Amino acid sequence: MQPTVEEPNRDAKRFYDLLDSVSKPLWENGIHSQLSLASRMLSIKSEGNQSQGSFDQWATLFREMQITPNEIPANYYEAKKIVSQLGFKEVKIDCCVNGCMIYYKEVQDLRQCKSFGEQRFKPRKGKNKEVPYKRMYYLPLIPRLQRLYASMSTAPHMLWHHQNRRNDDVMTHPSHGEAWKHFDTKHPHFASEPRNVRLGICSDRFSPNVHFSTPYSCWPVIVTPYNLPPHMCMKNHFLFLTCIILRKENPKAKIDVYLQPLIDELKELWDEGVLTYDIHSKRNFQLKAALMWTINDFPTYGMLSGWSTGGRLACPKNVEEDEEPPIRLSGEQVWERVRHYPKIVDTGGQKNVFDNIMNTVMDSERTKDNEKARLDMAVLCKQPYLNLVQVREGHWAKPKGNYVLTLQQRKNVCKWVQELKMPDGYVLNLQSCVDVNGGKLFGMKTHDCHVFMECLLLLAFKKLPDHVWKPLTEISQYFRDLCSSTLRVSDLVQMEANIPIILCKLERIFPPAFFDIMEHLPIHLAYEARVCGPAQYR
Repeated sequence: MQPTVEEPNRDAKRFYDLLDSVSKPLWENGIHSQLSLASRMLSIKSEGNQSQGSFDQWATLFREMQITPNEIPANYYEAKKIVSQLGFKEVKIDCCVNGCMIYYKEVQDLRQCKSFGEQRFKPRKGKNKEVPYKRMYYLPLIPRLQRLYASMSTAPHMLWHHQNRRNDDVMTHPSHGEAWKHFDTKHPHFASEPRNVRLGICSDRFSPNVHFSTPYSCWPVIVTPYNLPPHMCMKNHFLFLTCIILRKENPKAKIDVYLQPLIDELKELWDEGVLTYDIHSKRNFQLKAALMWTINDFPTYGMLSGWSTGGRLACPKNVEEDEEPPIRLSGEQVWERVRHYPKIVDTGGQKNVFDNIMNTVMDSERTKDNEKARLDMAVLCKQPYLNLVQVREGHWAKPKGNYVLTLQQRKNVCKWVQELKMPDGYVLNLQSCVDVNGGKLFGMKTHDCHVFMECLLLLAFKKLPDHVWKPLTEISQYFRDLCSSTLRVSDLVQMEANIPIILCKLERIFPPAFFDIMEHLPIHLAYEARVCGPAQYR
């Protein structure tokens, strides 16, 4: 029996008709259509940081090169107009200058902040258009999820998670993790439609102007679908930017204010779904989506969940039963459906562990083995040979610990790193991060720290005593196994049992100041990999 073939729904048909009208080759035997050329030109403009005037000049030159009439965009405006017909339009939303509200939905017509009375618009000059003090751009998620089923290059792959289920010991995808399987058991109606999408949200801070005196904070919020196979999942094409939160300071608890449009879309996708045409099966269906987890570092975890990540109860998994949870912050209604899903701390904690090890062993300015740490050791540890020694009145000397390399050993490490040859693209130029004369390593990016921690640490610190070097080798191997693209559940269970012992060995070596919340997090990473799949998806 042949499967039923349906006509595309109205919105999908409009999209396909529009696509056909702008996809015809610009000339006979040409490889570019009007749409592909406009998209490529805009992409080059963005990547090359070209001005609009420069774009217009190139467009004019392209048109002059053609003798016959053609449909090459004449300027930036025409190119943008052609691409905008695909339906990917931004939503402009005015914001309060204090970040306490956005003028959205039922309050979109207000002219001042309902909390503090701040004006929405700048003073108007003459008959000019009103300009808000602050505005955010939201990129809707639903059209992009629908487009995944509108193209034959992606629609067949959206069923990969359903067609490649595994119940053995091997994990290569989030769908092989316990969280995915538990979700299917708890929500069988959602799981019965394999085309429904599982999503993850990623957010982190970066400073675009790190060399400027005025600080500025950018928080991109990215959504990624997990239905795709490993060779497609987490690629740039499928990392959907929904908004960028721009503030001079950290938004902290106010971050949920800017996430309201995204949360509304997620609720719509969960409760009702949207009518979508699947070009692979040639049928319409009601597309739904579920947010599986968030991906963020530990401080951002506190902002998104409302949990205090400082103090004695910083780790939410180790709360004593008789302890009451902290009071939830504002925005509880917004997060009601989202906050109860498992929150994932990315292995960015690996960089913090590496920084503490590197700074302490190399005795840099940011070492955890400082004078205050030695005073703590005199009270808490039975290692009198590490206590501060008074050389004269008011002056104290810090004896060298056996976990610190000598100056000559540090220089040898730096020289070795400077001469190290790595495959192209495997790591950045480490030679630029080395000061051989000072015996220092500096300016290493997160990926460089991961490579050093997992592959180079045991070689670089070979001159340390065995009782110091072996635990460092074990923690290096732990992160190397954890970040493997293929995991085994039995190995992860063993890693869960081993990591507390490894940390206890390190506690016998390094001062108490070495151990903060970031050194505690590795205890949970093996469990989270067992629940949610390999680390590269988070």
